[in-house]
Amino acid sequence: MQEYRVGRIQQELVARDLVGALLFDPMNLMYATNAPNMQLWFTHNEARWLWVPAEGPLILFDYPACDFLSAHNPLIAEVRPTNSFTYFLAGQRGDEKAALFAGEIAELVREAGGGRIAADPMPVHAVQALQAEGLELVDAMAVMEHARAIKGPDELLAMRCSLEAARVACRRMFEALRPGISEQELWAVLWAEMFARGGDWMECRLLSAGPRTNPWFQECSSYVIQEGDLVAFDTDLVGSYGMMVDISRTWICGGGPLDDDQRHVYELARRQIEDNIHLLRPGVTFRELCHDSQKPSVDDYRHYSVLFHGVGQCDEWPSITFPESWDEFGYDGVLEAGMVLTVESYVGAYAGGQGVKLENQVLLQRSPPPPGSAGATMSEPTNRLCDGRVAIVTGAGRGIGREHALMLAEQGAKVVVNDLGGDEAGAGADLTPAQEVVDQIEAMGGEAVVNGGNVADFAAAGEMVQQALDAWGRLDILVNNAGILRDRMVFSMSEDDWDAVINVHLKGTFAPSHHAAVHWRNHVKGGGEPFGRIINTASPSGIYGNVGQTNYGAAKAGIASFSLIAAQELVRYGVTVNCLAPTAISRLTIPLMGGEENLSESAMEAMSPRWIALVATWLCSAEAQNVTGRVFDIRGRHLGIAEGWHLGPTAEQPDEPGELGTVMESLMKQARLNADMSGGDHEGPGFPSQGL
Repeated sequence: MQEYRVGRIQQELVARDLVGALLFDPMNLMYATNAPNMQLWFTHNEARWLWVPAEGPLILFDYPACDFLSAHNPLIAEVRPTNSFTYFLAGQRGDEKAALFAGEIAELVREAGGGRIAADPMPVHAVQALQAEGLELVDAMAVMEHARAIKGPDELLAMRCSLEAARVACRRMFEALRPGISEQELWAVLWAEMFARGGDWMECRLLSAGPRTNPWFQECSSYVIQEGDLVAFDTDLVGSYGMMVDISRTWICGGGPLDDDQRHVYELARRQIEDNIHLLRPGVTFRELCHDSQKPSVDDYRHYSVLFHGVGQCDEWPSITFPESWDEFGYDGVLEAGMVLTVESYVGAYAGGQGVKLENQVLLQRSPPPPGSAGATMSEPTNRLCDGRVAIVTGAGRGIGREHALMLAEQGAKVVVNDLGGDEAGAGADLTPAQEVVDQIEAMGGEAVVNGGNVADFAAAGEMVQQALDAWGRLDILVNNAGILRDRMVFSMSEDDWDAVINVHLKGTFAPSHHAAVHWRNHVKGGGEPFGRIINTASPSGIYGNVGQTNYGAAKAGIASFSLIAAQELVRYGVTVNCLAPTAISRLTIPLMGGEENLSESAMEAMSPRWIALVATWLCSAEAQNVTGRVFDIRGRHLGIAEGWHLGPTAEQPDEPGELGTVMESLMKQARLNADMSGGDHEGPGFPSQGL
């Protein structure tokens, strides 16, 4: 990444006939060196600078005794102490120190052959000292903004890491939102979670609630958030690897429905984002982007200061103003592949009421992405993996199923949230968990409906499929996740324990799959799009085996086999069938892991059910069209493919059973050992050995 960045700077210098750049801005220094040092402090103390020649290695002038901070970067040839000339550090000796500074820079310029240099803003006496040395200065910000505009592959990876960290931090803030919390307390959650994931700082404190959301730009305060308040925020977050996440969201406190005024301004803001994001493509001019954009009436509604702007380490060039401001502030240019821009929207009525702030971060790709590709956005309303799709998720009120439903909704799907609402053993019924997930999806701006049917009831499963068709006219995705546990040793297991688990897991996978498959088959035969996704849920217990779970393991093994066979049967209709064997912290597994009180926060995060949903969501996308009949072993970030039964060593049988021992011993020695719950070979009590 550093080689790419320095190369970008030097290309700009050569193109502008400059012999080098003298950088003070901490963001420019970070871009060129990846060696941060008191970043915010140096924004108002010009006591650290960098010389970037148009050709050759870098020379860093760093704060005293800080040379070790850049030792990791081989592109920095030398680190020198600074002759600091700011009034804070030099006092009335500022001119003297500025002259020493200018002499060093002039010598570097002469060594580079002489000529103009680009320079960041600096104190007046430092500029005068450079000019006294005969140096001609031009603005370095133009050089650096253009260099930083096109992101390299590693920068995009870094930005994706920062986006993911911010996604988790925003989720934590969403979970903390409740009536009675102050704006500052809520904002502090985002700060803490951002720092915990390697973030640097936030440029603003832009979170406001209720009446403080209109007009925009009121920073967070001690205002106590009330039930039904809109809560709007803009992250402006310099996160992991120094990459900015600049997204805005508006939530409702308490999860209740929006009132008519709230819904109206939300739809105006959302429509602006969705319409304008389609304009972003390489080759479009800034003027076209400005004048072709959509927006609510500027006479009736307050709006944000710009329609689009670049983003990388911070807000960056270009900034695309509104058409009404073009003559005063607009400037032209052309969008290029590799740029990352944010799409902005704020809507607040001049007549009063609450306001809505939305913003998404978008990568301009070199060619149109395939349908459903993710780009580099966090929850963007177009080019999401499941835009326009309709999904059913069973067992979606809690745990893994809840994460499936939320992530599918984040990626654009409309979701039927099914959950009977029983306890871990399958007793009882309560629609509250499913309704809470629906409320959360709607608060995010998505669409969802509750279904409380029993997945093992064949007729109820058919009604669930019909509900999706009635609500949205289509069905694209079925995630079979519902399950219960009744663990017993085989000698202690009752018939009811066996039947209940087999019924919920195995029949509860078959019944919805049958009705969905009937719909897809008829749809394709009628000339419809050949597309369908079934994601089933097995378990390491089913594919590897676990003591005390003969019922559960048998059901899960059956689901894995069901998936392999159904994949072959439905391929002609464009339907893929895959199976997940997850290990995650959920309501069913926490007791097996020693209880929540014995699990650290890092362990909870490492084994979050979100990692399971991530794989399932990708498998539901168009990109996964050729992935079918697979069983995926998922344990946190670990993702593997569980390879199914294969014929191992073979031999010819003898005529008599008494003669079989020698043959069997040979086969046992050649055969691979069975797997334990980790999926690795294991030998021990209850497992076959490599011999007799």
